[in-house]
Amino acid sequence: MNSKMLKPNIFVKATTATLAACMLMACGGESSDSDTIANNAHTMTLTSPEMGASEGKSNFTLNVKDSDGFAINSVVPMMMPMMTMVNGHQHSTPNLGCEETDAEGNAECTLYFSMASGPTMGVWNLGFTLPDSEQVAIEFTPTVAMAMGDTKKAKLKGINDMIAGMEMDGMIMPASREYQIYNNGLTGMGDNRSIELFIATKESMMSYPALIRNQVLNDGSADYELIPTTIEVKVSTDNSSWITATTSGEGAWQASGLSGLVDNQEAIMYVKLAVNGEDKTTNGKVPEGINASAQFILKMTTGDMSGMNGAM
Repeated sequence: MNSKMLKPNIFVKATTATLAACMLMACGGESSDSDTIANNAHTMTLTSPEMGASEGKSNFTLNVKDSDGFAINSVVPMMMPMMTMVNGHQHSTPNLGCEETDAEGNAECTLYFSMASGPTMGVWNLGFTLPDSEQVAIEFTPTVAMAMGDTKKAKLKGINDMIAGMEMDGMIMPASREYQIYNNGLTGMGDNRSIELFIATKESMMSYPALIRNQVLNDGSADYELIPTTIEVKVSTDNSSWITATTSGEGAWQASGLSGLVDNQEAIMYVKLAVNGEDKTTNGKVPEGINASAQFILKMTTGDMSGMNGAM
């Protein structure tokens, strides 16, 4: 198969300036199952998950060709997600970027949508560029549906763990660092079930990296730099007995041996998070009872697996 190879590159976390520039890039129409957009140098086709994109984890397939129609392999496209809300505010969302393109020019790109799109919500834009390319990004606007069934996302906040917040009277005020926990799906049966979670944290409105041991957060900030040397994730189905989750890297955590879940009976799953010994809470205050854990409603519908939207 004819293909062209460009120099591989490592996925680089987009800066605020790069993400802001996303709004000035070449835009395509609203995505359906597959959308193709071209500029002077490349043609890109973005294919949505089979069941469509929705809040939580979504895997897209990006196909990249050159201007002659040949596949571009062995490159890592940069993906820049941006939500523009109806009130004009903008923010990014957690994502794992794109894998390296294969011989046919295909790369899998993974996002965790923090909210749906729509007339009362806003518009998601996914901008893509190639390493060393001087072309503006090719941008897609996928429709992102609201989550249905199981809870897909919950949040916990730091107590003394802060980032830069809103500006008041000319001063930037500190705000509790936010941790987003995503439900990637429940597997197993009876009293031997497993849950996979993805955990990201917030550096700013434009940066939500995966929570990974020893990966520096807010690097270089005298006030807000954090190195998470210890991370503890615990899961419970009764808010009493807890199972410690293990990580496979890139923000993914799995808790196995969960009991007390019954098919066709709605349940609540509780998740605790501690970073560097500090327990995170729902309101950023000292843990006491209900604020000490994130809660996920599990519908437990027979034959259903939560997080099926491209998550497994």
